[in-house]
Amino acid sequence: MVRKSKRGSLNLSINAIVVLILAITMLGLGLGFIRGTFKSATEGIGKSLQSIDEGRKNAFLEDCNDDACLEVSSVKLEKNGKDTILLAIYNKLDCAIESWTDGTGTWDGAVIDIDKINCKTIDETASCSDITLSSFETQSVESRKKVLVPLDIFVKNSAKATTYRYSINVLGQCDHDNDPATPDLTMGKKLFLDVVVQ
Repeated sequence: MVRKSKRGSLNLSINAIVVLILAITMLGLGLGFIRGTFKSATEGIGKSLQSIDEGRKNAFLEDCNDDACLEVSSVKLEKNGKDTILLAIYNKLDCAIESWTDGTGTWDGAVIDIDKINCKTIDETASCSDITLSSFETQSVESRKKVLVPLDIFVKNSAKATTYRYSINVLGQCDHDNDPATPDLTMGKKLFLDVVVQ
């Protein structure tokens, strides 16, 4: 009669437990890293607007009388350079732009769509992925009010010295009478920003 040793099954169990503990630890570290990265990016956008002086903000808001305005249409930066410009959204509608739905989803305010896909460069060998533009995706805007949104620009070291042209679409919609039978009021503006890398 052959005796079976339980040592093999015990070793297998210990190995499985060690692998499981390592996997859980790596998952926790990965999730912590991702959460920290996104948290710092979100806080960075909020701090950008706070760092801009009040006089500059007020003057720009006063000058913007369109649905949306960019503070400047062109920014010159060097490699590894960064800047923050202002985007103003003016709700001329008789209702607040808060939550609305279209064919692509439900939005919690005016949508700020930075069209990175259709970015154009003068030098065809340059890549638009070498420039990072970031802002809030949506912004609530009360009726007959203007809001400022920061637009952070960062140029990577790998960027080529050329001009990168981005289109920025700002769209909003509101239900002025809470009646689904009547059309909603809409606003929208397409803006262009040139990032000139020197």
